[in-house]
Amino acid sequence: MMPSSSPQPRNKSDWLWNNRLSLLWLCLAAVIILFALLGAKELWTQEWRWANIPQQMLLRHDFFHPYLGGVPYYDKPLLSYWFIIGFSYLLGSLNLWAIRLPSAIAGLIVILCTVSIGKKLSSRSTGLIAGWLLITTYYFIFWSRVGNSDMLNLAGIMLAVCWYFKNQHKTSFLSYLVFCVILSIASLVKGLIAPALTLIALLPHLLYQSTWQKHLNKKLLLAALVAGLFYLIPFAISTYINPHGYAESGLREVLQENILRYIHPFDHVEPFYVYFIYLPTYLLPWTIFFIPALITFPKRWRTLLTGERWFFWSTAFIFIFLTISGSRRDYYILPILPFATLLTAEWIHASFIKNGAIYRLAKKSFLIVYIFLAGYFIVATPIAYSGGGPEVFVKHVKQIAEKTTPWSQWHFVLLDTRSNLSFYLHSSYFVDIQKASEETDTHPTRENILKSFPQLTATKPDTILFIGENFFEPIKNDVADRYTVLYSPLNRKDQWLKDKPDDLPVALIPKQRISGTEPHD
Repeated sequence: MMPSSSPQPRNKSDWLWNNRLSLLWLCLAAVIILFALLGAKELWTQEWRWANIPQQMLLRHDFFHPYLGGVPYYDKPLLSYWFIIGFSYLLGSLNLWAIRLPSAIAGLIVILCTVSIGKKLSSRSTGLIAGWLLITTYYFIFWSRVGNSDMLNLAGIMLAVCWYFKNQHKTSFLSYLVFCVILSIASLVKGLIAPALTLIALLPHLLYQSTWQKHLNKKLLLAALVAGLFYLIPFAISTYINPHGYAESGLREVLQENILRYIHPFDHVEPFYVYFIYLPTYLLPWTIFFIPALITFPKRWRTLLTGERWFFWSTAFIFIFLTISGSRRDYYILPILPFATLLTAEWIHASFIKNGAIYRLAKKSFLIVYIFLAGYFIVATPIAYSGGGPEVFVKHVKQIAEKTTPWSQWHFVLLDTRSNLSFYLHSSYFVDIQKASEETDTHPTRENILKSFPQLTATKPDTILFIGENFFEPIKNDVADRYTVLYSPLNRKDQWLKDKPDDLPVALIPKQRISGTEPHD
């Protein structure tokens, strides 16, 4: 009897992870949620470092000696700043898009690498499910839309792991060189944590059937040497081409931030159990699937492929490595997300065979959560940060200031107010950022404030001062006759929450130029 030629009914989830276009749909969804309105939210606190350092590099025409607020600051390697500068040239200015695009692109790379690894070690469906898990994980999207080095670091790790599995049976020098160069480049983003976590993740696979013996050879050592020399180039240039007597040592900071911090932490010290809290938090909302995937892993051991077992071991090894570290912060757990996601995706895919209800629940949940997160990041967040904030504030200041002097000729001094304001000024000069004395911080009296900030009584006609409202109120009568005072408008979020921070900047714009005044130093 001939088999029926009638088409079999297709599952409604086929378009998500069983259709030829499934990867295209995933990429489209990822691009929308990672890139849409990326520059709408105002500069976040941590992002100021990645705004100010490239800004100062461009002003100094020096890309090998990072400064933060005018002070030498080499606690991270240079590559993440260079990416931002590169995008600023492409976009025509150093703006929020230029600052955040590297992270968003890195997030997309992480998704594609995760899909590729899942497909290679388990099945195409597992890889695609893992991709959907990532783009519907709140903290993964959050950090992909933040301008810093963390998502770039994770992209380097995942590229190296992906390359390893695609070339695991090769022992050629070229294959090793590409792997080592990927790790070298990743190390120039955040430090030695990238190769450390990559090797920790791959260690279970290397130990399996003594795979490491095949790869521990002269070709690998030579490739590692070449990549190591490549890694040292920026540090060598910083050290030996140093016309301004830059005192910070990039390599010393690498040792301090990566090795000493791990063994003898000098900050960010939290309890050893904290990652038992941070991991399920960072996996939200998919903790509901991760926990049963973890609990049922021993029962499913014999039915799993070698690669699927690696999903568990890589997650476990990374978790242990991070927990042993003395220095702990919530976002340090970020690199574990793709590995934990692969473990979860394999369980979801396996559940389709045994329990179709779980599979259908996952499918519906992905779509619901994606719509919710897209609404939050693409609609709600831009609305919440509109109507006020530093960008609107600077526009108002600029309108008044340009009535007497072109904006490019103004100097700016920030008197212990929000440092991220310096980014929005787009000054032709270095922005002078000053902090109040400890006594003024503790007792913000009129006398202490005027003593801490002599600029308030020595008016310069080409200098606009910005001071926090908490310091301005006691001295407002002292400056009212010499300055036009402009308050920072609240954005809609702060208006709704009725939250007015006391350090909001107040602009003091000189009312008129004083003839015969000496030019600004």
